[in-house]
Amino acid sequence: MKSILVTGAGSGVGFEVVKLFLEKGFKVGGLDINVKALNELQAQGQANLFAYKCDVSCRAGVHDAIEQFATVCGGVIDVVHSNAGIQASGLFKDVELEKYEMMNLINAMGTIYIIKEALPYVMASEAGAILLTSSASAITGLPMFSVYGATKSFVTSLGESLSIELESDGIYVGIIEPGLINTPMNSNNPDSMVCTEQDITLGPKEVAEAAYQAISTRRQLYWHVGEEAHDLAEAIQGLRLQERQRFVKQMIQSKLK
Repeated sequence: MKSILVTGAGSGVGFEVVKLFLEKGFKVGGLDINVKALNELQAQGQANLFAYKCDVSCRAGVHDAIEQFATVCGGVIDVVHSNAGIQASGLFKDVELEKYEMMNLINAMGTIYIIKEALPYVMASEAGAILLTSSASAITGLPMFSVYGATKSFVTSLGESLSIELESDGIYVGIIEPGLINTPMNSNNPDSMVCTEQDITLGPKEVAEAAYQAISTRRQLYWHVGEEAHDLAEAIQGLRLQERQRFVKQMIQSKLK
């Protein structure tokens, strides 16, 4: 039985990834600071789900959770999906520095901790894979998402580097870059460019399906999910910085009409 480790597994995209990969016959290790939903899923008879309460910004906690799941899996983890992340959006001058510090710890350092600790077990797999949840805000700089986009650009750059470094080891790396997703992190955020739940049409299930497609096909590095991400990626190809910024401004203005 193949195995997958998922962070941010207690809600949103991570929870949908957990459910989908269980349906596909995977043994799933779910990490989150809130494991209530995972425990409830276990209680429904999901014997192949293992829940671990874990803060990805805590290196020791990450080490312990991954070691426990690796033991369950016989020392091999086929897929690790670093998905946990938080968002603090708004004008750069207005957002508290503490929020930026926490976002950097979880989105950037948390990703490093997860990949670093899980990599030996992924390398033990005959077809190991790493998935990283980045964001459309990593495609080009977006106002109101300055530091969030920077942390996700870090995730994308890390994935690009790993895809080259690990190619000779047969490890696939996939980077998922969705647009705004209808999860509590976005739909309840008054500072988002699209700030009402009705306006955010991309659901977490669609992102989870892209994650499964990435693992199933291993055919490409980037997976842009949702109309916004596709449009943004296509529109800025070959554009200079000034042209990219002009396009972003036009996109925002159209959203506000």
